[in-house]
Amino acid sequence: MSQTHYAAVRAKIEEDTLLLGLISDTIRLTEDKKYSRETYIVLGGGPPEVLDDARLAKGQDPDSDAEYVYDVRIVAVDADGARKVCDRVVAQLVGARLQVEGRRCDPIRLSHADPVDFETSVRPPLAVIDLEFTLYSRRRS
Repeated sequence: MSQTHYAAVRAKIEEDTLLLGLISDTIRLTEDKKYSRETYIVLGGGPPEVLDDARLAKGQDPDSDAEYVYDVRIVAVDADGARKVCDRVVAQLVGARLQVEGRRCDPIRLSHADPVDFETSVRPPLAVIDLEFTLYSRRRS
């Protein structure tokens, strides 16, 4: 179930054709293992943080209502580029109702956003913005 939700979030971001091809599962490195100097998005996410049907007599199961958290790191060569990509990602995700088979998804919420920061272990530094989105996925009754 985690993979289908992740795929739906990724597909929603990539509906913006300017973001197509920018998503990675990890930090991009060059062949000599240094940070790649390019603009891209690292999309994290895994199993649900919470499984709960809000019924005392019902135990957890894989089909329980679930809360998923997706961490998004935007990496760019400068702060302006990071903010532009950030605006596009937020526009794609906030309020989106994903289609996941057998589930009823609430609108995605932005649950946390950090200001532009800089990865100073590389020269010149890379700009980064970290975002966190929350998705509630409920079983279809």
